[in-house]
Amino acid sequence: MECAYSSGANPDVLLRACNDYGKKDIDFAVQVGIQGIIKLITETFYEEVFPVDVVRAYQDVEKIAGEGGRLEEFREQLGREIMKNSCKSHLREVVVKILERDG
Repeated sequence: MECAYSSGANPDVLLRACNDYGKKDIDFAVQVGIQGIIKLITETFYEEVFPVDVVRAYQDVEKIAGEGGRLEEFREQLGREIMKNSCKSHLREVVVKILERDG
């Protein structure tokens, strides 16, 4: 988890870990999935992050959280995280709209 919260954590690796641990350790999977989404919408990468990338990441983590019975926890925590982090506004809006729609 310490690595997931570090500034150098790669969102693709975090999202892959979320998928890999979804059946083994749902708490860990949801936490690293949330951090993967947060990294996508807060950091700058060599390749641009598009709204579709954020939607895809959200859907992947949402599926794992739902299968593990942690869907509401996932949505609530992600909502808190995007409000306390300095996100790129156009990418934050993508997540906010999904949360409002699914909330």
